[in-house]
Amino acid sequence: MEKPDISGKHLQLSIVITVYQGRKFIEQTLESVFASLARSSLAAEIIVVNDSPEEELSFLSKKYPEIILLDNEENLGVAKSRNRGREAARGEFIHFVDYDDWMSESFYPTLEKKISEGADLVLFNVTQHAGREARTFYTPLFSCYFPLLTGNSLLRFGSMMRTIGQLVFKKELMDPLIETEARGGDDYFLYIDLFNKRRGKRYCYVKEPLFNYRIHENNLSKRADFLRSNLECFEVFTGRYPQFRRYQKYLFTKRAGNILAKITGKVVRNIISKGENWVHKGK
Repeated sequence: MEKPDISGKHLQLSIVITVYQGRKFIEQTLESVFASLARSSLAAEIIVVNDSPEEELSFLSKKYPEIILLDNEENLGVAKSRNRGREAARGEFIHFVDYDDWMSESFYPTLEKKISEGADLVLFNVTQHAGREARTFYTPLFSCYFPLLTGNSLLRFGSMMRTIGQLVFKKELMDPLIETEARGGDDYFLYIDLFNKRRGKRYCYVKEPLFNYRIHENNLSKRADFLRSNLECFEVFTGRYPQFRRYQKYLFTKRAGNILAKITGKVVRNIISKGENWVHKGK
C-alpha cells in the first residue's frame, strides 16, 4: 500500500489513535487511515498510543514503519493516552481516532478541501455499525442546528456528538483533555471547550457520513460512569471557565430545575440524530 510522504512538507495533520486491547480492530483502522490519506495531499503523521501494557503491538511498527508507536508503561485511560499523543503531535490540526473506528476513503480529501477553505474545525456525519446493521447518525435537520451549537448549549442540553473521531480541529483550539479518576466525561467536556471557542472561528459541518463508528460490547460508553466523571470534569472545567459553574444542575438527569432542559435536549437529539437505541430496538 502506498504510504504518505511528508518529507519536506509543512505538517498539517496529526492523527492520534489510542488503543486498549484493540488488536482485533487496529489494523482495519490504520488501513483506512492510509487509504484515505493516499487520496489527499495532506502532510500527516500517525501516532498510535498503546494503553494495554500487556498487549504487544510492536508488529504495527514493522508493518507500518511510518507510524509513531507510544507504549504506556501502565494503563492510563483514554484521556491521559490522548493527552500523551497530543503532546507528541506536531501537526497544525489534530484528529483523535479510537482503535475500533475507521474512515471512508473520501474522509481526508474532504478534510483537505475544508482546510483549504479556511476551516478551524470540521465536524463529520457518522455511519454507525452494529454487526450487519448500519445507520447514519445525523438527520438532514442537523445542518440547521449546527450553527446553533455552542459550549453553553452542549452543557445545557447534552452532547450532540457520536464520537471524538468525527471532529478534526486546530490543535491550538484545545486545552488538554481533563483527566479524572472516573472515566467517560473527557470527550464531552472537550466538545464543550471547543464549541465555547467558536466565536470568530470557522466551524464546518460535512453532512456525508464519512466516519464510521463501531458499536460493540466493549465500547467505553457502555462501561463509563458518566455522571461521576462529568461532575469531576466539571470541577476542572469551571476552574478554567468560572462562568459555567451556574450550569452544574444540568449534569444531573433527575434533579428539579433541569427537567425542562433535559426534555428539550432529548427532543432535539431525537430530531437531529439517531443514536444507538435503534440497535437495541431491532430497527
